[in-house]
Amino acid sequence: MSDIINLRKNVNNLTHDELKKLRLAYKKAMRLMDNRGYAYFAGFHGIPNFWCWHGPQAKDGWPGVRLFLPWHRAYLYRFEKALQDLEPGVVLPWWDWRSANSEQNKIPNAFSETDVDGEPNSLYNYHMRFPEHNIDRETRRFPGKSLRSSDSLPHPDDIEEILDIPDNHFDEFSDSLEDIHGFIHVWTGGQTRQEGKIVSGDMSDIATAAFDPIFWSHHCMIDRLWWEWQKKNGIDEIPDHYREMSLEPFGMTVDETLDIFNLGYDYAGTETTVNGNWSRESNG
Repeated sequence: MSDIINLRKNVNNLTHDELKKLRLAYKKAMRLMDNRGYAYFAGFHGIPNFWCWHGPQAKDGWPGVRLFLPWHRAYLYRFEKALQDLEPGVVLPWWDWRSANSEQNKIPNAFSETDVDGEPNSLYNYHMRFPEHNIDRETRRFPGKSLRSSDSLPHPDDIEEILDIPDNHFDEFSDSLEDIHGFIHVWTGGQTRQEGKIVSGDMSDIATAAFDPIFWSHHCMIDRLWWEWQKKNGIDEIPDHYREMSLEPFGMTVDETLDIFNLGYDYAGTETTVNGNWSRESNG
């Protein structure tokens, strides 16, 4: 277990100084073009590397392996560590898209403000440059806008139903949560019509999703929900043959992602009990 437990908070509950530190960390990362930079880590998910794990896939001779949750937990962990190397003490926040606030305001102010204190908001967008893919522009999002449907955000009851999936049903839980996750990606990206053409936001596309700064807080929410399920059912509730599988390119195994205390973080606003032998009351 890590000696220091960082607390991931709801982005709407960050203090002024915490939000300022977060923006500064993203700003520093976005200025770097090496393996410490924002583009390097965002590029693991889609363009140019496409390491991301979605849905059931074959691995190590096993069919139908679901590594969506541990892969993205390792991804968040590595990215957060990279930010902390640039701005010590910074912690990724989570975006509670199931809240009434999100239904009304769509994107939290932390991500929707274009400028803060007279400077560009580093949480608003990022400039992607991939000439081989004809991409040289800022990330874009049109939250809640769709030319094909008017779907609203998931109701809290929808999430509770997923969290009520019993132990020994990890694959069912993972698939159900991944479906909600995918809907949020599409809802956040949204669509609009420009010059007679349909234009989709980047969160809607696996290739570019991780370049939108809100990606990381969306996935913190997904990770937090997995942690909630783990607290109810035990951190070891995962098929045994998954445990030693590697999570490329992070140099971690599934087993190493199961206990978030060992990774040095917890989620605010919860009382944590794991296997009856650990509790923590968090705020925020």
